[in-house]
Amino acid sequence: MPAKYALWAFGALAFPCAATAAAPRIILCPGAQIVTAINDSARDYESIKTIEVMGGDDMRLRYSSEAIVYDWLSPGPGELKKTLTYRSVRAADLERSSLYLQQFGEQLPESVPETTAISISRETFRQLKSKGAAEFAIFIPFNVDKPGIDREKHPNVYDNQMAATVRRATDAPALSVSVNGVALALPTLHFTGDFYGDQAEFFVLDDVNMPLMLKFRIGIGAIAPLSPDEIEQRKLLGMPTKNSPDKEMLRVVRITAPCPAAVATAAQPEAVVDATSATIEKAIADNGRVDIEAIYFTVNSAMLRPESDTSLGAIAGVLRRHPDWRMSVEGHTDAQAGEAFNLDLSKRRAAAVKAALVTRFALTSDRITTAGHGEAEPVADNTTLEGRARNRRVQLVRQ
Repeated sequence: MPAKYALWAFGALAFPCAATAAAPRIILCPGAQIVTAINDSARDYESIKTIEVMGGDDMRLRYSSEAIVYDWLSPGPGELKKTLTYRSVRAADLERSSLYLQQFGEQLPESVPETTAISISRETFRQLKSKGAAEFAIFIPFNVDKPGIDREKHPNVYDNQMAATVRRATDAPALSVSVNGVALALPTLHFTGDFYGDQAEFFVLDDVNMPLMLKFRIGIGAIAPLSPDEIEQRKLLGMPTKNSPDKEMLRVVRITAPCPAAVATAAQPEAVVDATSATIEKAIADNGRVDIEAIYFTVNSAMLRPESDTSLGAIAGVLRRHPDWRMSVEGHTDAQAGEAFNLDLSKRRAAAVKAALVTRFALTSDRITTAGHGEAEPVADNTTLEGRARNRRVQLVRQ
């Protein structure tokens, strides 16, 4: 079971400390990352939202995802789709907007007035807490390029909103989220609604100052399972043989915020790397090993994503400070693909991390060995979206 921790600001850093009577609190700042696991019935993929600006009038996010997409007109193993876009949200909308724009895409404007992203507004949270109900809107996927934000001209972004009265649910289970490498049981506010026939549920962090969206399911059970004939047909076409029962599902699995809590305008990469490095260094000194969750790869490959740079720089910093340390970089996967594929993938991913440390950070090759364990050493339940995300990791082991 995940421990209960609070995330406190101390000087320039935000870090987990021992449990207190207060509920866990998340402090976000420039450089923080929110990692979300998503399943589209084929393979899991992760979206990474990096906060570039937090404070003043706006919050600005950098959104990155890499997913395998399938097309009935072009059957086969699917095509890798990379998305990189930005979203700015006004402080006034974070305070009182009832529109939650959960969709991200390069076709959308960076700023969409009267909408929030990554969290509901504080006013919506207060209404759910005090009255048990609130007006709330989400958005269906966009199939037009560059919809505008002028409500008088169509198509516009607001044409895709679905509004409903949402109601607070009686149950509010804590959700396990890795915060700065520690599994925390975060308290939630749970609410539900019917959006034009699509049943939906939402779980946000139970904190009026940061009602972060931790999980949602939209169109619950709306996708019928495949028939035996459909499964066989998909096998022949080299396409996925499973359907997710829900139209959309989001689950925050990881938050990294080892950065100055008071910075208001721009990220400070050096501070983020230094704080991450200190965390890694202490874990290795105390335990001889540490799981590095914030190293990200393209789906089904050993290609490192740019969001891995913070962790790679932090690892390099540790090894430079300890020239006598030698490390084994060990790869681990979830259990979605075949055992042989996963074992090979884990070995290639470990080798990719070593290659980056040697070629980009000038570490000597003889200080680093590699190994791959595939799906053999899970740390979480492979039947859940969040469990699989935790199992996809790189581990450093001191030799």
